[in-house]
Amino acid sequence: RSQNRKGIEGGWNVELGGYIIRMDTYSILLTCAGSQLIVGNVNALKKQQELTFRFIGTDTNPNGVGKHFFKNFYINPGAKSSSYIKEILKIATKENISIILPGSDAETLVLAKNKILLEKEGIKVVVDEYELIKLIQSKLDLFNYLSI
Repeated sequence: RSQNRKGIEGGWNVELGGYIIRMDTYSILLTCAGSQLIVGNVNALKKQQELTFRFIGTDTNPNGVGKHFFKNFYINPGAKSSSYIKEILKIATKENISIILPGSDAETLVLAKNKILLEKEGIKVVVDEYELIKLIQSKLDLFNYLSI
């Protein structure tokens, strides 16, 4: 993915998830598209008036609510699948995705693990570092870490 995609050269600088991004329109891929978290995020982003967004949803459930919430919706194999990142990249390429907002813990972990690969393709993933997410997702590991 080249950095001269529509929206990168024009527009203004915006900070999102620790990234400074220069764009006119954000094409955002929301994973776990039927979750309450995603619906709330989309509604909040739609209410603001400074930026223009184009939302694309993806989920493992072909009959979930996400299918009805997004104009462009894709089924994915799930974060535990070996083809998950490959499928996410296919969607991102087809839809010219700029940003991925994960909606589940499993997807957050896999996307964080592949963050550098995705960034090389020009896609910002709004997640913390893999090791931190892995630590936080395990209550025992987090307890042991904090007890040191």
